[in-house]
Amino acid sequence: GGGPRGPPRPREPPQEKTTTVEREFEGTIEDFRRRLEEQLGKQQSEITQDEDKLVCVVGGDARIEFKAANKRVYIQGKMHQIRALVGVISPFVKEVGGDTRSVMSSRMGSRAGSEMGGSHQASAVYTPSAAYAPSAIYTPSAASIGAGREAGTG
Repeated sequence: GGGPRGPPRPREPPQEKTTTVEREFEGTIEDFRRRLEEQLGKQQSEITQDEDKLVCVVGGDARIEFKAANKRVYIQGKMHQIRALVGVISPFVKEVGGDTRSVMSSRMGSRAGSEMGGSHQASAVYTPSAAYAPSAIYTPSAASIGAGREAGTG
């Protein structure tokens, strides 16, 4: 096959970009680590920790990072990895105010807006609350569901 400078071969579909989702944890790094280890159980993971942050790498390239300074938890990886990791930590973390919406719009906004003729920007005004934003990250059809919401069903 081609050497290290051979022609680049796309291995993944374009929607499989690395994404980051934010959550909040009201506790210390030690608390976070204990809860995380309880939830992960026997899963293959590598945890590194210092005074102000903890990084847990799961499955080689997905990661959970907790920063003590702002109590934020950052989950990074591909969509299917994020879904699994958010499921793991959801018992002890909570939603962040409106920050998850900005992650969603930067990832989905450009594609969804062009497919729908830009109508999704108008529907953002009618979004009930930031708590609904994470579901749009997980399901590609959420943009079309959200557009239906402004038709008077909500």
